[in-house]
Amino acid sequence: MNIQQKTCDAEEGAKERAAITGVIGKDSAQLDATISDTAQALLSSGYNILGMVQERGKKRAGCAHREMRLRDLVTGQITIISESRGEQARGCHLDRAALLEHAKQFELRISDMPELVIINRFGRAECEGSGFRSAIELAVSLNIPVLVGVSSNYHDSWKEFHGGLADETGLSSVEIINWFESLQATKVTVLALDAGVDLGIENIG
Repeated sequence: MNIQQKTCDAEEGAKERAAITGVIGKDSAQLDATISDTAQALLSSGYNILGMVQERGKKRAGCAHREMRLRDLVTGQITIISESRGEQARGCHLDRAALLEHAKQFELRISDMPELVIINRFGRAECEGSGFRSAIELAVSLNIPVLVGVSSNYHDSWKEFHGGLADETGLSSVEIINWFESLQATKVTVLALDAGVDLGIENIG
């Protein structure tokens, strides 16, 4: 089941398009940097954001890889989501149990209704139905804008997941911020109209 089906099941009369966009990139370091820079710019502008950004930590003794870390944008807390498998280990060293536990705690905080939820990566765990997948689904069902980093390697799985609901951007903080601020402007306009505020817009025709 993709996110479009789940959203419609969760909320009758849900919007035709959800406020969700994927930042698509081939280079993981550039993708992480773009999302981190965008998040810091939005936080500096005073927006209420809930999110995680991925960072590469130090290489530990007896391990072939550097640590994989998640940094909480609100608290600054660092969570290690990788495990040491020895000097000769190759392939993915993600600690799936640590990631899942962290995702569950993160999901509980979405009920605080931030203005934007940032998920650093739609990766292998999310493709397999784990990780932050349900957090994305929850935010979309609550009509909270969601920004998700997507590696080119998982682009097809991402498109299958969102079922045509999501927009996409490249590695451009300016483009992402424009997307988010346009959503905020639309929200303000809708709220004003609902409240009967005269915006000075003529009724043509």
